[in-house]
Amino acid sequence: MVVVRDPRPEARELVAAARAALGLEELDLLVRGAYVVDVWARDVKRQDVGVKGRVIACVGSCRGRARRVIDADGLFLAPGFVEAHIHVESSFLSPSEFSRQLVTHGTTAAFVDVHEVGNVMGLRGVAALARAFGAVRLKVFLLAPPNVPPSRKVDDQGGASIPYGEVLEAARGLSGIGEVMDLQSLAEGDEEFLSFAAQASTSFTVQGHMAGLKGPELDAYVSLGIRNDHEVVSPEELEERISRGVFPFVRYGSSWRDLDRLSQLVSRHSPLVSIVADDIHALHLVAEGHLDRALRRAVELGVDPVDAVRAVTLAPAMAYGFEAWMGSIAPGRLADIVLLSGLDRGLSVLRTFIDGSEAVCNGAGADLSALKRHRQGLLHPLARGQGPRGGRGGLGQADRARQRLKPNKGEG
Repeated sequence: MVVVRDPRPEARELVAAARAALGLEELDLLVRGAYVVDVWARDVKRQDVGVKGRVIACVGSCRGRARRVIDADGLFLAPGFVEAHIHVESSFLSPSEFSRQLVTHGTTAAFVDVHEVGNVMGLRGVAALARAFGAVRLKVFLLAPPNVPPSRKVDDQGGASIPYGEVLEAARGLSGIGEVMDLQSLAEGDEEFLSFAAQASTSFTVQGHMAGLKGPELDAYVSLGIRNDHEVVSPEELEERISRGVFPFVRYGSSWRDLDRLSQLVSRHSPLVSIVADDIHALHLVAEGHLDRALRRAVELGVDPVDAVRAVTLAPAMAYGFEAWMGSIAPGRLADIVLLSGLDRGLSVLRTFIDGSEAVCNGAGADLSALKRHRQGLLHPLARGQGPRGGRGGLGQADRARQRLKPNKGEG
């Protein structure tokens, strides 16, 4: 996988998917009978999902044959997780191992800001990381570090300096520009900084950094065209960002765990709020997971499970304007999908697919029959086809979906 610049499929891929949906071409993959997390309708529905090449061709009723069929009865199928803001350096892992860990835990795409390497090695270090990420399965949106050093107003530097012009030039060969964080230059109205930030936001995908900003300074920053912020630490800040059309990224990594304070707002403002790791150490990645870890924590804190999934799929895709191609299980979207054991506090990632190709099969995923029988015992009777089907005294589809996600007494 090369560093991603544009996630859109090619026209010929969309044509092939359309033909497969009509039954005119064979599907490459059919996932049958899964409980599909519909992040658009905010629901969970038992459906088949068909894939042609890199693209989802059909959801619900799929015509014709498939080269490969996966029986996912009793399991859950969600969009691949999208990490909206992370630094590879703080994991202390090589790009290949970092990517392997993320994919193992269901992450299919990540927006990677490498300003730590940039501050030490400059663009030479960024280029080395780009080469290393070019050999991994993870979809990497590699972002050029915009503020090296972090502020032009201080003398202390980490060993490198990248002029604004070189940042813009480097971004053309990468996926965009990382967090714009020289807030001192912003406060002083530095013309060079303001011009650079505005040019960055109108030309590239760019990440925000609005730590502590409010009032006129927040308005000035947002006026530069930057539309996301991972430095939200209070409900007031999150509401302030939302009201200004800024997508908040709520952190749950190793260094910052703002999700614990802001969990109630994830559902209230879904799907505008994303959950991100920002900085996560190797120990947490290996022992606890990545965004799957954050999902478990969100559900534990009372976030609706579907809203929690939205926060690591549709929400980040919307924040970057890529929702037409990624972040959901729908026709015409890239087939980045994950098979999950459930959506409760014990959820685990069984299989990860990137562009329709299986990237990871985690243990139990090799033989799903025993796990499916176990999950079937945990599902509400309506999900097993027993009891009333709606109507008087029954549950509507959305209510049935929510009921399925509630753990039984005695379940972890």
